[in-house]
Amino acid sequence: MYTIVLIENSGAEFHKIPGQYIHRSSQVFDTGLELNLLQKYIFVALDVFREITYNLGEEIEAWLLFLSSDRPEDIMRIIERYPDFREIYEEMAQFQVKPEELVGMYSKALEILDRNTVQYMIEEQKQEIEGQKQEIEEQKQEIEGQKQEIEKRKQEIEGQKQEIEAQKQEIKEQKQEIEERKQEIEEQKQEIERLKKLLEQR
Repeated sequence: MYTIVLIENSGAEFHKIPGQYIHRSSQVFDTGLELNLLQKYIFVALDVFREITYNLGEEIEAWLLFLSSDRPEDIMRIIERYPDFREIYEEMAQFQVKPEELVGMYSKALEILDRNTVQYMIEEQKQEIEGQKQEIEEQKQEIEGQKQEIEKRKQEIEGQKQEIEAQKQEIKEQKQEIEERKQEIEEQKQEIERLKKLLEQR
């Protein structure tokens, strides 16, 4: 539920933030409890709105100008941009004859403004959610890339380990071959000694 407060003459606090005339807030707990409450607050500083340059690009701007200005040039701008306002201004002219009906007209205007503001907030939240989804997707892709890089490094390390094992096996075989050659040489030396002794006996 939204509580919208329209301020015609806002305090100094509202003028400390240049160019901002719509202020949104929500309830928080002093204990740090996180609970999404339905109550939201929106403060609209109409005098700050009148100070900035606006082009009535959004209908909510037309409603704010409608509520904050009765200058003929502003009325013409609103009607030219949003012709549906003509009927409201015509009703206002009739209300000058019957002032008691003016309250009903403003209630209708505020109801439409409230509906437009809520729709604007919904669109804003949808955009925020889409942005968060895109950010999460980018993070997932980054994590996937890191996983692939880690897997690649693991495969490289595994390949290096296999290469080292092959080299160790080759060294072992070479050592065994050397031992066999040494044994063969030793046997040949013994055979030579035996033959020498036989020759000496003759």
